[in-house]
Amino acid sequence: MSKILSGAGVPITSQQLYSAGHTDDIRQALMYIAHLYPKAPLLGVGFSLGANVVTRYIAEEGEQSRLSAACALACPWDLARNCNMLMSSYIGKHVYAKGMGSNLLNLLKKHSAPLSRDPEHHVARALVRAMSLKSPTLEEFDNTFTCVAGGSSPPFPFANATEYYNWSSSHTVLGSIRVPFLAINAADDPVVQDVPMDGADNGNIVMVLTPKGGHLGWFESVGASSVRRWVVQPVLEWLQAMVQTLPSEGRLRGRPMYVDAEGFLREEGNDKTGCRELEEGAIVDGTEPEEGLLQGL
Repeated sequence: MSKILSGAGVPITSQQLYSAGHTDDIRQALMYIAHLYPKAPLLGVGFSLGANVVTRYIAEEGEQSRLSAACALACPWDLARNCNMLMSSYIGKHVYAKGMGSNLLNLLKKHSAPLSRDPEHHVARALVRAMSLKSPTLEEFDNTFTCVAGGSSPPFPFANATEYYNWSSSHTVLGSIRVPFLAINAADDPVVQDVPMDGADNGNIVMVLTPKGGHLGWFESVGASSVRRWVVQPVLEWLQAMVQTLPSEGRLRGRPMYVDAEGFLREEGNDKTGCRELEEGAIVDGTEPEEGLLQGL
């Protein structure tokens, strides 16, 4: 697989965006990091949509997960149900859903050239339809574009957003998680209102629901005019505890790796993904917010 995701200033180089359920990007990144630091235990923290991806990754990998432990903050879980609940209120539909939809549409406009390189490609045709949207909700954008270009084929493209949501939701895969996993949601989150607090009765999972916190808020006052996210401290304490208590055989995980004839680093039993360093590569600075995107969503 030779593609680079958009986001944090990274250019798109193929006709594929990202999505809530496509895990090959994190799988490939972890493979490369594990290759660079073979003796280091790897821990993961995901936020919102990224939390869904992290959850699905560790569930899909099971005992082979390269992450020794993971934490999900404000994971959207059942995408279809939470989308319907979000759309049921005026603020949910016109502030949050349209804010997220506009974020994605602006991102699409910024990277339209590589996505439309082949005008007859199904992604290019979906791009034309998406560019005609005016202030779309998240569901409208997903129904037009993400369900087509949100991952590799198969299983993409999907016929509509509902099929994509059902496939990419993470609440259905909790039973397959085999590493320590902490999930934190807030009861007053306007984006995620349905949380699977039983954790699929999986002993590897700790589900936490705070009374307040909004969507990735969890703010506390630290002065007359300053606030901070208090959730950082318990997450770091939990991850540190996981590293300290993991048995030595549980620290280094994942399938054996090898370098193929073309110089690509690959995993045994997985011929879909691979990576290699390019001499003409460049440093990407993703610390600055992207212009035109509503931050925090």
